[in-house]
Amino acid sequence: MHGAWFHVPLGALSAVGFAPLVSIFDGIIILVIFAVWGRWDAFASGIAALGAPAVQYGVKGLVARPRPPAALVHVAHHIGNPSFPAGHVLDVTAFLGFVCYLAYVRLKPSLGRTALMALLLAIVAFMGLARIDAGEHWASDVLGGYLFGIVWLTVTVELYAWGPRPENFVRK
Repeated sequence: MHGAWFHVPLGALSAVGFAPLVSIFDGIIILVIFAVWGRWDAFASGIAALGAPAVQYGVKGLVARPRPPAALVHVAHHIGNPSFPAGHVLDVTAFLGFVCYLAYVRLKPSLGRTALMALLLAIVAFMGLARIDAGEHWASDVLGGYLFGIVWLTVTVELYAWGPRPENFVRK
């Protein structure tokens, strides 16, 4: 099963969550958001992107759970920090979850909006599988990443709600 076809796309998805790629992709997305919707949306997106690692490091420091050992599972990368919560999962849940929220509230209902939201949510879902497949996290680490990612996403959405309401804001 080690040569299964799904290891390649999951490995590629996992690789995008490591520095410097994650910073490059997040930065490009934030610049696009700035160009399309302006400063407030880009600022809130930055809060989602930058706050998630802060949450991650705080929780990792408190829990200090060891990663799965190479003697038990194949480990793609040997990472020196604790495993709980899964940082890639927390980050992608908070950031792409917020981008998905922006797509929902800022774009008119359409096939394009639905496709964009489905793509973003699929990336979030498959990141958890990618981190387990890489042997770098326990399933409970991934669940913790989703939990803390949703918490930070909620904080970011609430912060965003305090901001300006442009006239073209799509309301449901």
